[in-house]
Amino acid sequence: MKGYTGYTGEFYPSVTTVIHILGSKKISRWANYLGFKHIDFDKELLRTANFGTAAHAFCRQVLDPSAPNPEPYECTLEEKAKLKNVILSFIQFQKLHNLKAIVTEYEMVSDELKVGGTCDIYGSFDYKGKHYNDCIIDLKTAKQVQEIMWLQLGAYYYLLKEKGFTPKYGCILRIHPEASLPTIIDEDALIKYGNAFITLKHFFEFWSQHEKIE
Repeated sequence: MKGYTGYTGEFYPSVTTVIHILGSKKISRWANYLGFKHIDFDKELLRTANFGTAAHAFCRQVLDPSAPNPEPYECTLEEKAKLKNVILSFIQFQKLHNLKAIVTEYEMVSDELKVGGTCDIYGSFDYKGKHYNDCIIDLKTAKQVQEIMWLQLGAYYYLLKEKGFTPKYGCILRIHPEASLPTIIDEDALIKYGNAFITLKHFFEFWSQHEKIE
């Protein structure tokens, strides 16, 4: 189980670990589809996770050249070409929409909520004539925005507030080979999803006392 060590030395689960307890019907359908195609689900899940990790690392370097070099990414020529186009679309978005980062890959731990997480980007950008400052930006390589994704940003809202930040917006930025597309919510929505996450965290604590969370 991925987690973080709090300031008291106690081990806390990550925000995504807590959220994953909900499961996903789409993941189940995907697993069934892969089985029908005789594709190993665990290997495919690892492949997509590695692709997402690599994309995050290269995007971080675009915003912060001093960031560590990405880990070597072993993939097919097709995946390498896709990754290149994903990075180019992110660079285009960064230039066209004046994307600026205050922090990237920012690790946070809350002894109050007993959870930890890593914010991809906290910063600002312009979109459709409006300036979005103090925005929590989460990068996704998924094709669609799912409701469950907002729980992650809601949790980060409270974690960032504890660190002295003042989030006003949340954005899921889908980075695709063709284009990078933002979906944006305001602070009221962040609070709503943050409160929903806190409720889920209470259930997670109850569940983890009765079931082993892997």
